[in-house]
Amino acid sequence: ISMPDVFPVGANTSHTQWIRAISGFDGAVCISKHVANELRQWLATHAPNERLTETGRIASWPLGSDITAAQPTRGLLDDMALLDAALSSPLSILMVGTIEPRKAYGQVLEAMELRWQQGDNTPLIIVGREGWQHLPSAERQSILAVRHTLVRLSSEYPWLIWLSDASDELLNYVYARATHVLCASYDEGFGLPIVEALNHNKTVIARDIPVFREVGGNFVTYLSWGSPVELAQELEQLLNEPNDNGAQTQENHSVTSWSESAIQLLAILSSAPQSDN
Repeated sequence: ISMPDVFPVGANTSHTQWIRAISGFDGAVCISKHVANELRQWLATHAPNERLTETGRIASWPLGSDITAAQPTRGLLDDMALLDAALSSPLSILMVGTIEPRKAYGQVLEAMELRWQQGDNTPLIIVGREGWQHLPSAERQSILAVRHTLVRLSSEYPWLIWLSDASDELLNYVYARATHVLCASYDEGFGLPIVEALNHNKTVIARDIPVFREVGGNFVTYLSWGSPVELAQELEQLLNEPNDNGAQTQENHSVTSWSESAIQLLAILSSAPQSDN
């Protein structure tokens, strides 16, 4: 609703209808304070007289991040040599998420290509399926262009690796060995890769947006790049500076497990007043 340009055509209309429907509910539970605040603001403007606005019962709770505790899928690559070579580099960047416009892969790939053209060989590993495959090609916005770029660059630079069908085991393997995790999304509801990366004591670089600040706190390096050129410049400076975020994470960052997340959600639902209807 707030960023229709990075979603399929018509998605803002259907989601507006959905939020209008839940505005008559007794309560709502959101996956971050950021989403809860956005929901409150939307209701105050567009549905001030509806039940959810009147009750004010909009809560939030944190998601878990322990991949291995959530019935993980298994399986590594038949040939791990190329991936292991990339992950053995002194510096490596991991991105996790579906290939779709909101994730800003196109911007990151352009920035990394600039770096690679200048002689840098920092590996970029992307773990994420191609998104919106149920839609006709004409309605998939920049996804096909990003896919084309991924295929082209991976043929030119062996240190670009796209894992489009990774198991949880493989994702965990890459998290454990990459040195940096980059979260470039224009917006998110939570930002699970940040929490998963901090759970692995990794240095996290993220776009400076409110929800990432909420999830990552002081354990993340935030960048406010406006163009691929600026991102390339900021990465050049950042990757060549010592950074002890990983050490801080292990000692101070509080990681929520999926079990703890479930308990917190249950507590919210259990404490909700009974409906008058």
